[in-house]
Amino acid sequence: MAGRRLHIRDNLHGLAKPQVMRLAHRAGIRRMSGLVYNEVLGITRDHMERILRGALVHMLNRNGKTILLRDIKSSISEIDDRNITSNKGVSKKVKSCSGKRRSVKGKK
Repeated sequence: MAGRRLHIRDNLHGLAKPQVMRLAHRAGIRRMSGLVYNEVLGITRDHMERILRGALVHMLNRNGKTILLRDIKSSISEIDDRNITSNKGVSKKVKSCSGKRRSVKGKK
């Protein structure tokens, strides 16, 4: 891989106050404090970096040059798996295939 450089650029500068408000309105939030915007941008940036780093690892493992949708999906599923296993003992209500609710503790 000589000569190949991988750059992760900070492209979240395009996510500004109107876009954050649009996302908040879709979530059902009507008003937000001015300090919330920077917090949302920071959280979004951190989450996107984790997803892209994982996707980059998947891409490099398959010796690819382009990040594919399956790399992103794998990265997101790994992040979700880590979040579920880090919350051991915390029960969640999960809807089963039969439509009945059951209590589930972290994945094994």
